[in-house]
Amino acid sequence: MEIPTIKEIYIFDYQNGHFYYNFESYLKDIELKELNSLPVLNREQKSERYNQKINIVTSENKRIIKIPRGYFFNDTKDWQLYQIFAVLEYYKPEISYAYYKPGEKYGEGENTIVERENTLIKKIFIYHNNQNVLISSFINEQLNLITQSQLAEFVKSYFEKRS
Repeated sequence: MEIPTIKEIYIFDYQNGHFYYNFESYLKDIELKELNSLPVLNREQKSERYNQKINIVTSENKRIIKIPRGYFFNDTKDWQLYQIFAVLEYYKPEISYAYYKPGEKYGEGENTIVERENTLIKKIFIYHNNQNVLISSFINEQLNLITQSQLAEFVKSYFEKRS
């Protein structure tokens, strides 16, 4: 059986044209980061980002895996998230994932118990160098192998595909 690859990855609302972030926003954030003057997110902004849904379109019959940003990328700033998306789309790595099992708890509340099989993704891995690795490990390795100008081109290309 062929392992599915990542074809496309995006925040759900972006496809509907309701997203506030673009390449110009990315460049501004990179500039602010270099000046150590990125604004601190307030509680409302954090909550809004936490609830965003990320769609991962795979080669497996164009299957879409939907994950909550807050669960997988809670502390990831927008500019970092789009670097991750751009690198994943550029390399199109093989992806594997595991679901929560029925009866397993996925949160702290009383009604956060999984009821149905294969409905809520627990872990996502990139199949790389003949093993499953965390997305963060894969991304960190790739970021160490490419230059900042290559990364900027990846991100620019990512946003151009969506304009």
